[in-house]
Amino acid sequence: MNMTRYLPRVMLGLLCCGFGIVSLAQADFSGTVVGVLDGDTIEVLHDGVAERIRLQGIDCPEKRQAFGQKAKQATSDLAFGKQVSIVTHGLDKYGRTIGDVIIPDGKKLNYELVRQGWCWWYRKYDPDNAELARLEADARKARIGLWTDPSPIPPWEWRRHCSEWNTLRQCRKVAWKSILSVWRVFPKEPTGEEHQNCLFAPRIELE
Repeated sequence: MNMTRYLPRVMLGLLCCGFGIVSLAQADFSGTVVGVLDGDTIEVLHDGVAERIRLQGIDCPEKRQAFGQKAKQATSDLAFGKQVSIVTHGLDKYGRTIGDVIIPDGKKLNYELVRQGWCWWYRKYDPDNAELARLEADARKARIGLWTDPSPIPPWEWRRHCSEWNTLRQCRKVAWKSILSVWRVFPKEPTGEEHQNCLFAPRIELE
């Protein structure tokens, strides 16, 4: 078999990989971006339905986090209203399609956001991606995007702190409801049998 006829395709494939460009032949489906929920989550029209896509290998700041709105705007500028192609990598725990998103110029949206400094390489879910590691290192060095902040908070840490705080708030809310319910039953200091009943009430601690 004459391998020289395939050489241009092989070289093109290697070149595309080096620049974060993907051949459209690898895509699972294409559609128009009809929504940008945040920096790393978009909605793409697929068979007439808006399918939610979580960008593979990256993690952008949350919308209420520092740089969150700017990351969302960067994604909108690159993809909103445009025809894109999706290379899928299964579903995440929320049922979203995980994917590489190929924008009209053939580049990966995921990679462009890291290149521009608007997100982290998500090591936990894509630990062996040397290209994303390099792009993040370059953005850090250039101090662009969120890296203008010398010590930005990674979104996974921000989410964890918010979760802990929300749990504490919920616990305090439940505790106060319990205290108020007891107060409504005994608005004055209980006596006699009422006092005995109070002794068996659960102890509430706010801290």
